[in-house]
Amino acid sequence: MQARGMIALSIALVLAGCEAPPTEPTGEAGLAFAKPSCPGHPSCTPEDPPEDPPGASDPVIAFTEGGALWVANADGSGETQLPTGSATNVSHPSWAPGGDGESEPYRLIFESDGMLFTVEVWTTGGTLGFGQVQPIDLPTEAGEPDWGSSGEILYRTTVLNPATGQLHWAIYAISDEELPIPTPTPIYMASVGITEDNYHSIGEATWNPAGSAIAFVESDEVQPYTYESALRVVDRATGIVSTVLDYGSFSGAGWGMDWSATESANALAYAFEIPAKRGIAWEIRSLRLNSDGAGSFSAAGEMFSPITGFAFPTWSADDTHLLVSDLKTLKTLEVASGGVEATLTRRDGRSSDWRRP
Repeated sequence: MQARGMIALSIALVLAGCEAPPTEPTGEAGLAFAKPSCPGHPSCTPEDPPEDPPGASDPVIAFTEGGALWVANADGSGETQLPTGSATNVSHPSWAPGGDGESEPYRLIFESDGMLFTVEVWTTGGTLGFGQVQPIDLPTEAGEPDWGSSGEILYRTTVLNPATGQLHWAIYAISDEELPIPTPTPIYMASVGITEDNYHSIGEATWNPAGSAIAFVESDEVQPYTYESALRVVDRATGIVSTVLDYGSFSGAGWGMDWSATESANALAYAFEIPAKRGIAWEIRSLRLNSDGAGSFSAAGEMFSPITGFAFPTWSADDTHLLVSDLKTLKTLEVASGGVEATLTRRDGRSSDWRRP
């Protein structure tokens, strides 16, 4: 009897150390019960599984990895994958100007398999939320979108020239106010068509801070797999096209280009392919631009020395840093020193874009 009493007392003491489950109204099943806090109780587990890290509370960075779309805080914390529905091969995300995430959502545009999509991003109450992904109805395929400060969205596509029967690369702009069924307006069309002997192409189009000019790379195939590339700027109002830099006869720029966020910097950052012992390597280069105010642009020297080993540059909102990828990690570079300031994520961070005010 004494032994039984000791056993009963021990059980009572153990149970007394646990939190009792909350009482429920009669006839209603409890949906959840308080978790016992006592190690050793049959309902306690030795280690609880780790909780998912919190999502971004202020999504400043957008990037892609493996065809998926991600956002994160400015320091790389709160990585969150955005649901993109049927758009499974995502690239070139670009933030819309404005928005506060609360009364007005942030918005992203991105490319997937020749189509453009938009999605709203909300931060209501510090919790990240997403709207439904919306396709943009366009008459042609579209790629490499860039959302400018004026609200217009750049994209590139190929169009048929009725006079020659050849396809030409072209840059179009659509008004934010016309979404989701825009009327495309051509901004620039390559003078040379795409033929079997010459793959003439346009790419990496990016708006200037004022939304009044567009920089892009135009390439001409002079020999099989050998290209001569030039960096050009087209003025939105006048249509004047300026050639500001000839790259020569290697692959040229092609791993991202971004115009600075502030007009005071007025510089381009672009990734340049360079020969290496095994294949190619990458460099981030810079170029300041002069404008005559009448639609013409010219080169005004570098803003910083070439930085080897990175691609996909995008400027911070104050132009003091670049967000770049080494195809393994996403890092920030300090423009003044050219050095790596921080590794933000172990994701490869392709096609990154830094949100601007």
